[in-house]
Amino acid sequence: ALGYILCVTVSKALVSVTQSSAALLWRGELTGFIHARYLHRGAHYHLALLQPGVDNPDQRIARELDLWSTSLADLLVAVATSLFNIGWYTLQTWLITGWQGPALIFIFFLGSATITRLVASPVAALTARCQAAEGDFRAMHASLIQASEATAMCSNGEAEGAALGDTFAALIMLRWRLVVRRGALSLATFFFEYLGTIVSALPVALAALPNT
Repeated sequence: ALGYILCVTVSKALVSVTQSSAALLWRGELTGFIHARYLHRGAHYHLALLQPGVDNPDQRIARELDLWSTSLADLLVAVATSLFNIGWYTLQTWLITGWQGPALIFIFFLGSATITRLVASPVAALTARCQAAEGDFRAMHASLIQASEATAMCSNGEAEGAALGDTFAALIMLRWRLVVRRGALSLATFFFEYLGTIVSALPVALAALPNT
């Protein structure tokens, strides 16, 4: 047992170090590449002058590249671990039950994945709309601050208050829709997660029935 624990500990530590090292290597390569493009022929100046829609390029280089590299390393580790688990479980189930056990598991997986995909597909687009609404709400506040002197001198703020109320109402409506969508996604995810624990043991139980 001690040897098994030692092997598992060393393996997990190596995975963690490899994951962090990959993220750092990718960030270094990408940052160097983008820096070369960013500084070539004054691109940083022309970008701010001719492409104002590309906001905060410094933040994108300094922060978002780090987040992208870290997220990609996490994703690859999760995918590699899942593929290993699927292959190992399929092999062990095949040895115990024959082809019927893996077939039952994969049929369950395809059905649950299809239903979960249908439930989850609107969540990403709705999340993007919520983020855009958050940006509109902050932009409305920023424009009010920029024009605060003129607004205070020319009006009592009713129009600005109505604009703030409209943007916030649109934001809240989208947030409520997102809560409902995420609730449906959580319901489907938890249901298939708990049902999967039963289905994973079902082939072994069926294989043992003739021997009892």
